[in-house]
Amino acid sequence: MAKSFAPTLRDFERVFDQLFDDLLIEPWRAAPDLPGEFGLAPILDHGNRYEVRVEVGDADPSQIEVEVTEHRLSVRVREGASLRQLSFSLPDLVDRDKVSARMVDKTLSVMLPKRPKVRQVRLEKP
Repeated sequence: MAKSFAPTLRDFERVFDQLFDDLLIEPWRAAPDLPGEFGLAPILDHGNRYEVRVEVGDADPSQIEVEVTEHRLSVRVREGASLRQLSFSLPDLVDRDKVSARMVDKTLSVMLPKRPKVRQVRLEKP
């Protein structure tokens, strides 16, 4: 038996936001000066979570912004008047409330727990 899929308004908004970012915003963002300083960022899939490691060089941790939506991670580094940004689209939903980040040896490590695909619902007694 075939499953039906009825997209919701939330699905439309998410796709529209991602399209808007990719087509209109992304081309205007400042490009990294050197890939070794800010760029090359592996996305590791640990099964129940993603880990993204971003080389940020000698950036001041107070000038690093991490923004997470259910499907997207953005890292911004402000250095004086310049702003450098990397964005990542993630295939699985992320539990935004459990995301954590830390700096180790000029590398920002962001842990993004995946949201469970199945949710158990308890029936209430009348």
